[in-house]
Amino acid sequence: MNSTKTYSRIGYFIVALGALFYCYEYFLRIMPSVMKPELMSTFSVNATLFGTLSAFYFYAYTPMQTVVGIMVDRYRIKYVLSFAILCCVAGTFMMAKTDSYTIAACGRFLQGFGSAFAFVGALKLTALWLPTDRFAFYSGFTNMLGFLGAAFGEIFLVNVVKTIGWRSTLDIFAIIGLILLSIVWLALSKTPPIAETLTEEQTISFKDALKQLLNIVKQPYIWAAGILAYLIFLPTDVFAGLWGIPYLEKLHHYTAQQAGIASAMIFLGWAIGAPMQGWLSDRFNNRLTVIAIGSLCAAIIAVITLYTDSLEFIPLCVLFVIFGICSSVEILTFAMARDAATRQTTGMAIAFVNTLCMMGGLIFQREIGALLDKSWSGQMINGLRDYSVTDYQHALLVIPISLFLACLIAIIAQKKITLTRV
Repeated sequence: MNSTKTYSRIGYFIVALGALFYCYEYFLRIMPSVMKPELMSTFSVNATLFGTLSAFYFYAYTPMQTVVGIMVDRYRIKYVLSFAILCCVAGTFMMAKTDSYTIAACGRFLQGFGSAFAFVGALKLTALWLPTDRFAFYSGFTNMLGFLGAAFGEIFLVNVVKTIGWRSTLDIFAIIGLILLSIVWLALSKTPPIAETLTEEQTISFKDALKQLLNIVKQPYIWAAGILAYLIFLPTDVFAGLWGIPYLEKLHHYTAQQAGIASAMIFLGWAIGAPMQGWLSDRFNNRLTVIAIGSLCAAIIAVITLYTDSLEFIPLCVLFVIFGICSSVEILTFAMARDAATRQTTGMAIAFVNTLCMMGGLIFQREIGALLDKSWSGQMINGLRDYSVTDYQHALLVIPISLFLACLIAIIAQKKITLTRV
């Protein structure tokens, strides 16, 4: 009994540690959004190239997801996550020390490569160490810490970057990564209580893993989960993750700090909503209905906040929190993947859904920049291109469209697609 309680406490600590890596990864993901003027000036780039630099993270992160799923299911999670954190640290140091756009892009790519393991690895730790009947709740907890990291990152990093510079800020986060690496290496030396899972991980062949992945890819239910994840997360990734701060500065004439606070409220909403959505779906055992309602509400709020210039700061922040809460139904797509997978294939199923989810950032962080450059009037301010409110509003139209589509697809999937475990 005492042994069980001890493992329970250790399990919660290890799951929290995985969530902290996800939180750290999220800091790295959103950093360009608070360094836009500094990065554009340092590397002498336009919106397209700035968006491309940020998107290099996703060029590694997104295609790696399928490989990550196999690796976390097949190899010891201690070695996988330690290697991943080391890649994040190396990429951060590369960006901090260079004046070359190419080397900075390589560093950003390496950040994305390491970060690709964070979310799937955290959920794998949950599957290994904690009960399965509340998996959605614990995945919501992981999301909560990740989005709290993003929220506080956007609020505080603006001032940090202004005070000590973007290079020193990256140096600090590289050092934090080294500390996290040390803790992960020591903590994951413990053996999970689910001994049979470790036996399976040690004996499964790579060929069998590929067969299991193929079975997962054949499942319409998992495809529905992935498409919904893509459509619902896209708005947060492209707006709160990169373009929201400059747009709010232009639309409402906010300072960088005010725009950072407002944009961060979306992540705060996700942090509040993620565990709540997991609890609701576990409670009522109806994930797609919750997803449909959340997507529709988020779409309506997106139209109001993006295309109304008369909103006061506080009401706008409140609406962004509600938008994040509604959008957080996206985390249920990973619970859908878990529902359709065995314990052995959990990592692969979640990783496949996450691959589709991250396509939004991969494609649209750059494409919104390209749309801005295409409609740019030619005006310059302090040596940087100045984009109008209309330019931003046309480019960001993808946000409400994707959310309305998510609502429609969730309704159709509930009626037409049957859950089958693979």
